[in-house]
Amino acid sequence: MKLFIRSPGGELKEIELERKGYIVGRAKECDIVIPDPRVSSRHFFLTPRGAEWWVRDLGSTNGTFLNGRKISVSKIAEGDTLRVGQTLITVGKKESKEINRSLALQTTRMEALLAPPSSLDEAMRLHRHLEILCKVSKVLHSVQTLEEALEKTLDLIFQVLKADRGVIFLKEDEGFKKVAERRGEDDKSPLRISFTIVEEVFKKGESVITSDAMQDERFRNRKSVISSHIHSAMCVPLVGKENILGVIYTDTLLSKGVFKSEDLELLTIIGHQAGMAIENARLYEENLKKERLAGIGMAVAGMAHYVKNIIQGIKGGETLVDLGITQKKPLLLERGWDVVKKALGKVEDLVLNMLTYSKEREPIKTPVLLNELLEEVRQLFSERAKERGIILKGVYDPEVKTMMVDPMGIHRALTNLIINAIDAIGENGEIVISSQKIEEGVEIRVKDNGRGIPPEILPHLFTPFTSGKGMEGTGLGLAVTKKIVDEHKGEIRVESEVGKGTTFIISLPAQ
Repeated sequence: MKLFIRSPGGELKEIELERKGYIVGRAKECDIVIPDPRVSSRHFFLTPRGAEWWVRDLGSTNGTFLNGRKISVSKIAEGDTLRVGQTLITVGKKESKEINRSLALQTTRMEALLAPPSSLDEAMRLHRHLEILCKVSKVLHSVQTLEEALEKTLDLIFQVLKADRGVIFLKEDEGFKKVAERRGEDDKSPLRISFTIVEEVFKKGESVITSDAMQDERFRNRKSVISSHIHSAMCVPLVGKENILGVIYTDTLLSKGVFKSEDLELLTIIGHQAGMAIENARLYEENLKKERLAGIGMAVAGMAHYVKNIIQGIKGGETLVDLGITQKKPLLLERGWDVVKKALGKVEDLVLNMLTYSKEREPIKTPVLLNELLEEVRQLFSERAKERGIILKGVYDPEVKTMMVDPMGIHRALTNLIINAIDAIGENGEIVISSQKIEEGVEIRVKDNGRGIPPEILPHLFTPFTSGKGMEGTGLGLAVTKKIVDEHKGEIRVESEVGKGTTFIISLPAQ
């Protein structure tokens, strides 16, 4: 596997990857150094897992983007493009066409901006343009959604130009559609746009400026120009990688100033940058939609299998109850009813987890003796653990006193951890619930000596509907536990070794 790294200045660096982990960032001690000021000192970690390669963001300031989508942990494959800061990285055997196209476009703009100035005024103009280009690039390259891209583009237009109105149109079928607009605070009149100018740019793909629209030969007989009292107007294309996505229109009214050629250059710069931002945002939203649909499908399939297993258990209990009644055997009745009760308990856990995960809520905190709450949960599951030959112990720090917590929430979080621990051990073993006072607050641990968690599952442990139990789990329990801990402004982490066991650690802050 190779990496092709393009710096903001256009330099290309090729790296052949060995089967080991790489820390990538701006710091000199990193395994792969990227001298980009927008790259963090330690930006992301690149590591092999079997035949695959994975990327994990290390809490970078500006984020790690895979094919236009911001990620925290993700698998990468040949042909993928990573962006960190203003640096583009291709994964695979050769540099991607997308990087080459993007680089060519940026180089053309930079060459125009960096042409030797012919005068002091020209030098000042170029300096201002460079400053604006950097600002526009920084703002628009950080957006993720289409709505954010449109909003930031209009913000930049009103910061850079003395415009009264600004409108963005995007291509739709055979025409175009207004998707965003902005007017000055004092402008209360109905917004009328010269579609004559918009159509001109949309058809030809060339920027248009008029310093006096009502006298301009191209527009002076058009009703839209006259009725709108447009004095000066500009319209530039929104340029994507391969085609025109739409246009940006802006104008001033009769009583205001006039746009100059310099203003048109600046708006054109914004149009090119905004076009790429809009394209990236659309790609991000499309990928997000696909992931959501795939996630919903997996969730429904997983839940269906889980519920099916519960129903089979209820049917088995029902059969035993029927036999106990017909044969008048109380022992069969007891066994059948016990099976039904356990199945109903699973249904209750599933419903409570679904309700907890689906609602955004503030925890209802009350003073709670935390050790007593932990012991209550331990006793609740002691019988179930005993049936499997599991020892369920409680070790509590006497320094842990009253805490302001949501008792129902913490009870639910611990319930999920203990159920997971019992399932992980299977038969015979030990689970220890403990509390410990620490400087920042209190630490709660649920430790088992079960089979442990494979390293490839650890990064996805708290992802909803992702279960390590196969069809025996819903993948909601740990996601719910993390949500409850987050609502308490706490943290949850896990320590695990395959074959030796797992420890979940909840840190709750002091009041």
